[in-house]
Amino acid sequence: MRSQDRLTYSLVFLLIFSIFSGIYSPEIHSELEENNDIKIESISKNNNLIDIPAWKINDRWNYNGYLDMVDFIVDSGVNTNLQTLTGTLQSTVTEIYITTVDNSSSLVYKVESEGYYEANNINLDGQPGDLEVNMDTVSIIRASDLATVSQEASIDINFCRDFLWFCIDVSVGTLEVDQSYSPPLEGYDFPLSVGESWNQDYTVTTTYDGSSDYVDIPEDTVSQRTANYEIVSQGFSGVSYASCATSYNISSTNADGDETGYKWFCPAVRGDVKMETIESLGFTAVHSLSSYQATSRQKVVSIDVEFPLSPIDMEIAAWVNVTNSNGNPLANEQLQFRYEIEGNIQTITTASNGSAYVTFNTGSSPDYSNSGDDLGSHGILAWINTPNPHTGASTVTIDPNVYEIDLYVNQDGVSVERTRENLTLTLDENVGFNAIRDDSITFSIPVINRGLRFSPPTILEIEGPDGTTTNANIPALSSLEEARVEVSWTVPSNQPFGETVTSFDININDGDSTNNEGEFILFIGSIPVALLSMAEEILTLDELTINGINSYDPDGGNFYCTFSLESLEGNIITSEEEDCIYEYTWDDDGIFNVYMVVTDGENDFDAVNSVITVLNRNPEIILEAESETIPVLSPITFEITDRIDLDTQTPNAPVDIVWNAPCEQGTTLGIKCTVTLDQEGPYTIQVDATDDDGATITEEYTIDVTNIAPYNPEWEVTFENNRMIPNSFGLYTVNEGDQLTIRGWAQDSENDMSTLRHVWSPDAEEKPELEIIQENIAVSQIEVIYETDGQHIATFQVFDNDDESTDLMTVPFRVNNVEPTIRPFSQPLPVAEDQKIEMSIIADDTLNDLQSLTPCYDLDPLVNSDNQGSEIDDCDIESFDLSYSWPDSNTAPENIIFHVTDNDGAVASAEINIDIRNVKPNVGITTSEWNPTSGDLVTFSGNGTMDSINDMENMIYSWDMDVSRDSDGDGDKTNDNDILGKIVEWEFNNAGSIIVQLTVDDGDATNSIRLTIQVEEKPFSITSFILSPLGILIIAILILTIAGIPAIMKKRKRTEHDEFKVPSKGSIDDAFDDPEYDPFSEDKKKQKISKKRIKEDQNKPEIKEDEIDKDLVLDINIEQKSDFDIENIDLEDKNLAVNEVLSASEIEELIGEEE
Repeated sequence: MRSQDRLTYSLVFLLIFSIFSGIYSPEIHSELEENNDIKIESISKNNNLIDIPAWKINDRWNYNGYLDMVDFIVDSGVNTNLQTLTGTLQSTVTEIYITTVDNSSSLVYKVESEGYYEANNINLDGQPGDLEVNMDTVSIIRASDLATVSQEASIDINFCRDFLWFCIDVSVGTLEVDQSYSPPLEGYDFPLSVGESWNQDYTVTTTYDGSSDYVDIPEDTVSQRTANYEIVSQGFSGVSYASCATSYNISSTNADGDETGYKWFCPAVRGDVKMETIESLGFTAVHSLSSYQATSRQKVVSIDVEFPLSPIDMEIAAWVNVTNSNGNPLANEQLQFRYEIEGNIQTITTASNGSAYVTFNTGSSPDYSNSGDDLGSHGILAWINTPNPHTGASTVTIDPNVYEIDLYVNQDGVSVERTRENLTLTLDENVGFNAIRDDSITFSIPVINRGLRFSPPTILEIEGPDGTTTNANIPALSSLEEARVEVSWTVPSNQPFGETVTSFDININDGDSTNNEGEFILFIGSIPVALLSMAEEILTLDELTINGINSYDPDGGNFYCTFSLESLEGNIITSEEEDCIYEYTWDDDGIFNVYMVVTDGENDFDAVNSVITVLNRNPEIILEAESETIPVLSPITFEITDRIDLDTQTPNAPVDIVWNAPCEQGTTLGIKCTVTLDQEGPYTIQVDATDDDGATITEEYTIDVTNIAPYNPEWEVTFENNRMIPNSFGLYTVNEGDQLTIRGWAQDSENDMSTLRHVWSPDAEEKPELEIIQENIAVSQIEVIYETDGQHIATFQVFDNDDESTDLMTVPFRVNNVEPTIRPFSQPLPVAEDQKIEMSIIADDTLNDLQSLTPCYDLDPLVNSDNQGSEIDDCDIESFDLSYSWPDSNTAPENIIFHVTDNDGAVASAEINIDIRNVKPNVGITTSEWNPTSGDLVTFSGNGTMDSINDMENMIYSWDMDVSRDSDGDGDKTNDNDILGKIVEWEFNNAGSIIVQLTVDDGDATNSIRLTIQVEEKPFSITSFILSPLGILIIAILILTIAGIPAIMKKRKRTEHDEFKVPSKGSIDDAFDDPEYDPFSEDKKKQKISKKRIKEDQNKPEIKEDEIDKDLVLDINIEQKSDFDIENIDLEDKNLAVNEVLSASEIEELIGEEE
């Protein structure tokens, strides 16, 4: 018994805790759209913005409320008749003080509430009694915007269990819940205006304490949430409270878009006139204001702001006014002015007119309620800090895009009235924005000036659903002032069914033209047509079927039927039937009225009525069955509930009964007969009734023996022959590419088991068109591979041969992405500069991801070349194959990175070691002459040298022009740097075999090569001889001798001359080239160059600089030489010294002859 009690009270505790935990959760609602018009009825203007109220200590709100538990109970499985908990809630302002909220000094209200709820005469799992809930809460409300800073609640739940004539109190549990919000939860966004919406992200911290013998106290939580709000309408809230005829409906939704409730804010009571909270657990809490008790305000503080809508960072003024309760100004009142968002707190004093002037900067701080229309709306406070404080409040809205004039049509604030047959109804989201043909529609279209200054009069152009255009004159509007244009439209009798659009446009060139137009959508439908079908007359105790299924809605919508009929006692019986079929039985004869009302989805309706004549019978029995339908193979009992012989003289005489069926009771004479039916379809049982007069009637009763739908569907998932276990939510976790086997089965009647049809949708959301149907089997099996990361759902349903089925079952999977992998690979071998490293890398992934892999080589892991991510994730080469070289071993990286990314962003990477080695240069050398003559200018070239491109650009060429001489005196003959350069020219003055060495240096390595130059002595030539020191000496002696100068015998002196003139008609070379030429001959003919010689010189082809002068070649077979041979041929030295041509005796003889 104790365990049963524990279960019952645990359910109660959780039920109540779930209810009141919703009080501390944000509530949100969804949006509406509205629209339509043609004929202008009126134009009015007013300031429609509802600003923040100011509360005072002992302000009190009293509410009546209830908690609707129907859906919660159905889903919880608790066996109870509990429908609602009813009760009261009282909220009182108990304190006004300054505290710190999110590191900011804030003026706050402390509001204490007491709630009591009860449900009497309920039954919980067989235990009767009364349920009571007491709840005390303390809320901290920020005064500048009525945002909730924190809430504390104490909940006490008791069940008074009935026992005999009294009850026993059982404490189900006590719970303390503390919740704080950061930033504070802004359920309002003052000033309020219809059509305004906002959202807020916030953190809620919840702590729990308490005790219970039946459930565990929850753990503390910290959660991130999102709240969405919208002011969807203004008007009557449904609560008949004086001065609250016009209230503002603030609806709310959560982050998933689920409705979480609404509240109707009534400015006259400075708070909510009605509140509803919808919890996802399946219950609804509703509270309606029963009374508002405002504390007497001996001093009234008000704030007038120069610019209620202001640009950011603007100096504006405000007037803080203090009056008494009669409206007379109060002077010398000291107040504190608080613009808390910017930390602007000032002490001010009212002047003789009861007003204090203050200036402040609006700042540029946003608020935490993102409306999208402005940067923020911030509260302005003024309060008199006394033991009984007085407060005043206002709001300034800052907007960086505010203009001097900005008219806009608030299409979300359009209100609609519909008149049909002299009945006028205000449309809202509950009624639906719809009409029918010939309805009269009145639209109230708001035009608001969101500018700083008066707007000029202008025109609102309105285009109705029929395309006609109407212009409305909009008067001049002050900042945030609203004009409403009421236009009417009578829906044409031939208007097509469907949505109609009414558009409107303000004809003005204001600061923001993007909000000058809007539209409203109204659905035009039709009244449904009610068609009633039933018998005109029946016998008493016969069941009458009232049928409205032939009714229809011309606009194609759904509808339902409400039946009302007279009972024998004259009462009206009412029943609402979605299938439009109702059955009823009269026990006596008579004529009865039957009414049927058909209502469609737009709440339009049509009514029809008829009459039924119920005839008397004689004799008569009433035959009934347990059910009008029975599943095949199930027993059903037929029963004669009444036996009447109306014409008998002995009313108590029995009527004999005989069943025409094999009754399982063992006799056919009883008033009951139970049969088990083994055939599907209609089944009719017959019973004979014989009265005391021997008259026999046969009564029949027909039921429908129905097919048994498949039931109890089950499935299992296996992977690699291992059965997978889902988590507590039934979710299977698998990887991409896993080959899963899903088996499914269900139960049914034996004759249907072999005909079952299994329908699978392996990926119902991603591939809804893919279905797998397996027929005539008891157990089905499919193979599934999920190729993409994320949530996937398989659905499973079993049908029998009558197309009856199980519920659609869902098998959820969480498919995890499989990260790519890189196969092992060999590291590349060392390479030389400019030598390509070639390699290919193979990556593996699931089959689907494999096609979309992105391979990349990051060629320099130390540099973030794309300025994204890190240094090692660059994609310098997008390929699996690498063919790349580095020009410089010094700058080449030690390693590179290969990484591959799949379509889900998963990355695999590998490091590749790089060894780029410098190779010493390969020296190449050429010369213009291999056998120059002493004194010739010889060109040497290192053009044949080869190395990497980078090294070639920085190569140093050093020439040692004779390795047998130490020209730099360092003791090493082979390291002289006689000349630097890639191509150099050099003149050899000494004959002989000379070894020339070229050394090249690429910065890291050097290499040398040598070649041998055979320098020949210069042959004798008159010109050379004359220009030689000896020739000059001889000529000088001749001149001195001829001149008879005494000094001819003086010691000779060797001098060098740069040049020597030869006769103008020839050169000294001509003496060798022309054997007849002798410039020193006494024969004048020999002193001249022959004409034949001159002509040969003129016709001689020009020799290019880079070609070898064949006149200098000693080898007569030059034409047969290869290029390599030409580079090494011996050339004639044109600069031979005299002693290289003449012997010493010949020189002496020559000198002697001259002397």
